[in-house]
This record gives sequence, structure tokens and C-alpha cells, in this order.
Amino acid sequence: MTNYREELPDGCPPPSANEDALADVWRFIQGQSPVESDFDSHAKLGKPNRKGASECDFASCSLFDTKAAKNMAKNQFFKRKFASRLDIPASSGKHLANSKGHVHLWMYDEFDPVKAVVETVKL
Repeated sequence: MTNYREELPDGCPPPSANEDALADVWRFIQGQSPVESDFDSHAKLGKPNRKGASECDFASCSLFDTKAAKNMAKNQFFKRKFASRLDIPASSGKHLANSKGHVHLWMYDEFDPVKAVVETVKL
């Protein structure tokens, strides 16, 4: 049985999620040096689910492909000031991407996302 970094609802991640490697995905973070808590889901952080995401999606770490990340960073109301680019090895967790460049990642407990950071840039 695989253990996940966070407690997940029943049936999560969905069967369509896979364990392939992820390259050039971005996570928006608070500071210049990423820390483990920068990769916590909104559910773990106790944030309200204002967008009505499924419990499973709400318990994932949101990542973005380069195009989606650039578009988000241009938004003048965007609150994060830094973004980290990650190359995530296969079998680090399960993930599922949508057509808009958003990736849900449910990390395995032995995976350290900070070690997968390739670079961090100021927005």
C-alpha cells in the first residue's frame, strides 16, 4: 500500500492519474527559497474551498505547465511573488493534468518536492 504525503479522501487520486515523470512544471511559492510547506494542498493548509473543487482535487498540490504559469504570473492581482520550476521523477506520486495547463499532484510520503526544484524565479 502506498502512503501519500497528505491524508486523501476515499477514491483519491482518481484511477486516471498516473505516475509518469513531470518536467518543467511550476509551483507558485511565498519566498525565494522553497520549503516543504510551499507544496501543501489548500486542504492541508485549512483554506476554504471557495471554487467548489472536489475534495480530491482540493487535497492535491497544484502545479502548472509553463504557458499556464506565465499567464497566471501576468495577473496584477496575483499574490505570490516567486515560482519554482520542478522536474519530478516518475513514481513520486500520482498526477492528473487538464487541458488548461493545471496539474493535480498527490505526492507519495517519501517524495521531497524541494529536492525536485530546478530553479526559483522572482515574478
